Amino acid sequence: MLSTKTIGNKIVEARKKMKLSQAELAQRVAISAQAVGKWERGESMPDIATFSRLALILDVDLNYFAYTTTEPTGTTKDTEVSKEEIETIKNNPAGRQNLSFNAIDLRNSDFAGVTMLKSRFKVCPLINANFQGADLSGSIFQVLDAQNANFDKANLTDCVFSISELQGASFDKSTLTGTTFTLSGKGAIFSNAKFDGATFTTVDLKGTSFQKCKFHGTTFRLCEMEEMNLANNYFTDVEFEKCSLENLSFEGATLNNVRFTSPWSITNKYYKKLTTIKFKGAIMDKVTYAMFQNMRILDLTGVIIK
Repeated sequence: MLSTKTIGNKIVEARKKMKLSQAELAQRVAISAQAVGKWERGESMPDIATFSRLALILDVDLNYFAYTTTEPTGTTKDTEVSKEEIETIKNNPAGRQNLSFNAIDLRNSDFAGVTMLKSRFKVCPLINANFQGADLSGSIFQVLDAQNANFDKANLTDCVFSISELQGASFDKSTLTGTTFTLSGKGAIFSNAKFDGATFTTVDLKGTSFQKCKFHGTTFRLCEMEEMNLANNYFTDVEFEKCSLENLSFEGATLNNVRFTSPWSITNKYYKKLTTIKFKGAIMDKVTYAMFQNMRILDLTGVIIK
């Protein structure tokens, strides 16, 4: 997976090649120079729509942001797939692995039930694609648009979603063990899904739906979660690290060993936002309750201790 720092270095390299200053690039993208500076320092990343604009302005292909210059030692070489070969893959009951779908239009494609382990989908339109019941373990989804895609009952163990648009994508009863979402997940619909050792990093989760999901050993890092409703979900060994949690609701949720990690600098403003978190009807273990109580700012009225 490309890091925010690697992406930032690529933006710097392309900007300098075009002989643009940060301010000039910001003006063309219609954002602030400060935002460009954060991208280049690896503190944040553009969304998928902005990446498309950057590619045009910087005269690069979207692939430029999706690939590193070198592959890790020992990496198995991917098999490049053409659009004509897709039907053969779908009809192969034994499944395939290490496939590479690079800049292929896969909108409305039907991959239901297929096995495609450790495959790569990069710069591919996946709008309305159907992966229901597919085994995609170890696969990478990077710099792509997967709006309204169907991942219901799919095995997404150790998958990586990076800089991907998932608005309206469905993950019902999906297996998400070790799955990583980086700048990906906004507006997705997760229901009855199992997250085990999963990570959400730098994701705007406002508008994302989690319904009756089970989270174990999962980390939410630098995520925007204001006014989200996490009622009736199950959280065990979960950490919310430097997330924006204003008016977040855990009403009716079950929380065991759940932690909030503060941002870089602890401010009165941050503490005030924590006071807006809702816990009424939540079920907590004694350790979590005691930890929250010691913070002395959370309203734990109506919490059920077990």
